[in-house]
Amino acid sequence: MTYVRPLDRRAEYADYLRALGRAPGTVRYMVYYLDLFFSYLTRRSIEDPAAVVPSVIEGYHREVYQARKFRGGGKLSPMTIFHRLWSVKSYFQFMEEKGHVLLDPTAHFDLPAVKGAPPKMVLNEYEIRAVIEKPDVQTPTGIRDRAIMELFYSTGIRRQELLNLNVTDLDLGRGMVRVNQGKGGKDRVVPVGETACRFLELYIRTVRDKSLNVLLRGKIFTVEEPALFLSQFGGRLDTGALHWILRRYVREAFPGRRFSCHGFRHACATHMLRGGADIRMVQEMLGHKHLETTQVYTHLVPMDLKEAHRKSHPRGRPSRDPMDKEKTQR
Repeated sequence: MTYVRPLDRRAEYADYLRALGRAPGTVRYMVYYLDLFFSYLTRRSIEDPAAVVPSVIEGYHREVYQARKFRGGGKLSPMTIFHRLWSVKSYFQFMEEKGHVLLDPTAHFDLPAVKGAPPKMVLNEYEIRAVIEKPDVQTPTGIRDRAIMELFYSTGIRRQELLNLNVTDLDLGRGMVRVNQGKGGKDRVVPVGETACRFLELYIRTVRDKSLNVLLRGKIFTVEEPALFLSQFGGRLDTGALHWILRRYVREAFPGRRFSCHGFRHACATHMLRGGADIRMVQEMLGHKHLETTQVYTHLVPMDLKEAHRKSHPRGRPSRDPMDKEKTQR
């Protein structure tokens, strides 16, 4: 849909969100949900910003609450409803702030309360191990995939945060990784367990650095690519490839079971808290802005973050050599 009227300032709005430090994924979904609102206005022949009055917003609220999913036809989840309405409220706050509308028509509409909840299924330590140990570490691809999953589970970082990592963000000597521009545009430093460090070192030394050497017309050229995890073509791994990698190993370990990148994050937090980590330390590690977001897991006692990770994370302690396959399987 092409909108060229005064009401549509999506490009300016997207720049505004980026200036606030919103993550690229957040900007994309907020603009997408705004598109749905514009479609609603188009069906009602509303083009002038002044014509978007509270009664129009109220009608859109009713439509969102009554909407059905594109697949399956079920009701929208409370979180989806919240985000659809939040995108509109945020947009008109921006419009009022920039002087594009005199009054914000959403000002008197409260967003629905959304209570955070852990996922319905969190893999236990043995199930996570079954998935992580699926890659064949005798192959370059297997080493890379094992390093990805070990890092995911060890740190609990988000999918995009992992994809954005550069080699220089790792400090394997200290067992730390720097997450730049995480959710909300904030940076943080996260502990990495010894098992993950071993596989990351193995991946960088035997796979990644060699992947940067490209054979062209009989000569070898070194590609300058800062990304930590590379695709088979030597560029930065993307979202689609990462999703396919994880889905493959989960299906091999547990046919018919659904699992996402975020599942490693949930498992990391749950297993650490069960192991004795303090909830505020886990909040800091996961990069949650509010403690309530972390409280969906549980409450436990204070500990130093690095020490908490070493003591409570199943793979934060010393482990066997990464190439020593299955020696300690029971």
